[in-house]
Amino acid sequence: HMWTFFLLCCQCFQISTKVEAFKSISNFFNSEVYYFLVKQTIQSRQYPIYSEQFTTRKETKGHSKNGWVFSGSSSELMMSSLHMQRNQDGSSGKRSETSFPWIEVDDDVLDAKILASNSVSRESAYQQDLNSNEQSAYSYDSDVETYHPIDYNNIYYKATNSNRNFLKKRNEQKQKNNAEIIGNRMDKKSINTYASSLKSADRFRQLTLVLEACRMLKKTVTLTEINHAITAAGRLGRIDDALELFNSIPKLNFVPDLMSYNNIIWCAGHLGKVDLAKRLFLSLSSKSLHRPNVYTYGALMHGFAKSKDYKQALIYLDTMTKQGIKPNQVVFTSAIEACAEAGKYREALQVMDRIKQAGVRPDLTMINTAVKACCLAGAMEEAEELVESMKEYGSMDLLTYHTLMMGHTKLARHQRVLQLYEEARHSPAKTHLDGGVYSLAMLAALNCGMYSTVPRIADTARNEGVSLTEASYTILIQAYAQMGFSDQAIACLDDMVEEGLTPNVISYAVAMAAARDKPDVAVSLLQRMKDNGIEPNTVVLTTAINSLAKGGGHYSDKAFAMLKDMELNGPEPNIYTYNNICRAFAELGRVDDALSVLNSLKAKRLSPDRYTFTTLLIACGRSNSSAMVDQVMDSMKQSGVQPDEIAYGAVIDVYRRAGNSLMAVKCLHEMHKSNIEPNAAHYNLVIRTLRAEGYTDKMFKMVMAISRKEDAKINGNTFEIVMESLLAESRWKESVQLIRVMDSFGFQPSINICVSLVEQLEKARQYKAVFALYRYMVKNGYDFYENSFLNGVFKRLVSVAAKGINAEDLKAASSPYDSTENLRDIVETLEEAVQADDNSQSDNTMLTGRVM
Repeated sequence: HMWTFFLLCCQCFQISTKVEAFKSISNFFNSEVYYFLVKQTIQSRQYPIYSEQFTTRKETKGHSKNGWVFSGSSSELMMSSLHMQRNQDGSSGKRSETSFPWIEVDDDVLDAKILASNSVSRESAYQQDLNSNEQSAYSYDSDVETYHPIDYNNIYYKATNSNRNFLKKRNEQKQKNNAEIIGNRMDKKSINTYASSLKSADRFRQLTLVLEACRMLKKTVTLTEINHAITAAGRLGRIDDALELFNSIPKLNFVPDLMSYNNIIWCAGHLGKVDLAKRLFLSLSSKSLHRPNVYTYGALMHGFAKSKDYKQALIYLDTMTKQGIKPNQVVFTSAIEACAEAGKYREALQVMDRIKQAGVRPDLTMINTAVKACCLAGAMEEAEELVESMKEYGSMDLLTYHTLMMGHTKLARHQRVLQLYEEARHSPAKTHLDGGVYSLAMLAALNCGMYSTVPRIADTARNEGVSLTEASYTILIQAYAQMGFSDQAIACLDDMVEEGLTPNVISYAVAMAAARDKPDVAVSLLQRMKDNGIEPNTVVLTTAINSLAKGGGHYSDKAFAMLKDMELNGPEPNIYTYNNICRAFAELGRVDDALSVLNSLKAKRLSPDRYTFTTLLIACGRSNSSAMVDQVMDSMKQSGVQPDEIAYGAVIDVYRRAGNSLMAVKCLHEMHKSNIEPNAAHYNLVIRTLRAEGYTDKMFKMVMAISRKEDAKINGNTFEIVMESLLAESRWKESVQLIRVMDSFGFQPSINICVSLVEQLEKARQYKAVFALYRYMVKNGYDFYENSFLNGVFKRLVSVAAKGINAEDLKAASSPYDSTENLRDIVETLEEAVQADDNSQSDNTMLTGRVM
């Protein structure tokens, strides 16, 4: 009866071939009809027609007790059909290139049907299919059922998540095996690329066959084939082919159906032709035969999302609601995506509110898209709130963690990125973490200064079977560079090659930066780049020049030769390239060569910066060319560059080397006139210049004047330099005054200064001052018993005190650790003791020994 019904349908529809009849009614068959037709097909020797509808597997495992299509006998019939086909035409049972080009059956369809649950109905399976990202919801017409065999198979292929996961793992394993055959190393990224290339090739073959048939106006092509070919053209980025197919429909005496319009609208929007998509939509709206449905709006909204036109997306969302068309999850998601790409997170959140008001349950894709909108706009608080609400609908997935980590990375919230990474590792998404998540975690650790953590994260990724990306390796090389592990940094380049990655220009630049103190290594890396066919850019060559410049000596000439080669053959050097060469000459005191570099960069129409001129000033100092300082400073001002603290410091250093204290002091005055406050480094350079010329009195007056200023930028070394000069001239009274000034700034003299001062106080018979200085040293944590000279002086003072001074002074002298005076009191006592009359001191003879 079934076979009779089949033949009757051929007559009723006036279809000349059983192939066309099968295509027309195959979607209404159940498993029993399929079984019967397979049997009749084998008997009528027309087996290729129906064997194509089931499988092209090279190996068939038999039937599944959970299958909805195959019983044991139908599996045997299937194998018989394939076997008979092999016997007849010598084929292996695999679909030929010319048979049924509209059918996109692959090796996974049989597994998908066998694994599908009996309880999954056609309608519920289709509804689940609409919610899937992997299947276009715009290729189905709800008004006119035009189910295609591949659509029918895909419905059951995507019926349950467990089926998808099983098939995904099986496909990856199959593709890995195929990759091994062709000798390629296939990681997860390569597998996806490999699978995508196979799918694209199949789409291109299908598109070519249908397009050729349309051009020749062959009547064998059907409207369904054309509709699917339009979608294939869109996915391949061939908008002209898609339009040609759509325009050929009337030429073949077909009337474009709703599926035709939906597909071409989706195709135009997908390829950025939003205006064309709108015109096609309006053309459909003006026709009385078909009216736009939810999938039509979904196709148009997809285009708005691609073009970031959130305003049009929201307008059409309102329009379809007014027309009584209830938006589905795909439409809402596209609207949110359009807002996200346009950086309008508030509008995206408003769409989320509309979703809840419409009674639509937000899925993970919707929430992730809204989270993306917030993250792109930097609204991380709102993003975190959305993620918190996600717990009601399910746990966070890989995309959620990746999006949040990226958003916090843009706001430099690196600690939060590391927290999310740890959460992801202990969440249900831990088995799906990819290289992007690990790269963001490595970058966060690098930016937090946790350099040793970066290699540990990389090792964790490898242990989880996740291959590092080029970006991950670049971060890893930077971490090794910061830790000073240049060998490990360079070894990462070899690891990249072993893992099938190709080090790029950035990888080499970072590796060279890691070897900045090894000029020979930098040169070898540069040669390795050229040997591998990678053309070094300006950044790489500048990094190599920087390494050579630091090497000094003959490396500076190599760096200069590299610069000249860049000027002749490219790439064009930048200001940093010239600055590195200038610094190399500056360190060697080659001021003339440094000035020639300045002229070269001006000839290249580059503007010298503050670093350029500071380097030239350093060159003047190294070569003792103080006469050229004015020339450099004038050129600096003419270039519009104002000298800063570093530049003035370089000038003062030039005068210090030249022994010109007058010009050094004058430079300080110029700093004040320019509203630049000198710091301790500037003061110390001037004071050293004065000391070299023997101006001790000027030094003392200068430091006393500086100390009276508010917020004076001096340090303990400033006082040390002056006190050393004072004590060298036996001016211990001024030295004691400076101790009190030092104490007011929170500084204390070094042990060497204390030893010199004790020696001179003892020689001047300032016994009370010596005792006060001892107590001062004890309060500051000095143990004078460890110093043989101080210990000997102390013993002598105690002996003298026992003979000539009163008991109170003896107690203070012999028990300095028991003193209850605070530090300021001791300093005041020291100064008072110095100011006391020398006649009041004991006349006892001191056993003086000079120990310095």
